[in-house]
Amino acid sequence: MNIRIVVADDDSSTANYLKKVIDEIHGANVVKVVNNGKDTIRCVDEYKPDAVFLDINMPDMSGVDVARYLTGNYPKTNIIFVIL
Repeated sequence: MNIRIVVADDDSSTANYLKKVIDEIHGANVVKVVNNGKDTIRCVDEYKPDAVFLDINMPDMSGVDVARYLTGNYPKTNIIFVIL
């Protein structure tokens, strides 16, 4: 099974760390790393991931606002809030 994941964090070192850790998990695949809320929504619309690792504090749109959009439009997408 291949789990498709989007990582959304405006801190590039955190995003890269998460990608590295996730990529080491058998069957997990980071399809995209983004750094703001609007790009997260565009990416989810395009890639339809199984899960989104989501920073709460991002420019232009908070992770909470993104989560509201995702739960309304993609209720089966898992949301994992990142606080590092």
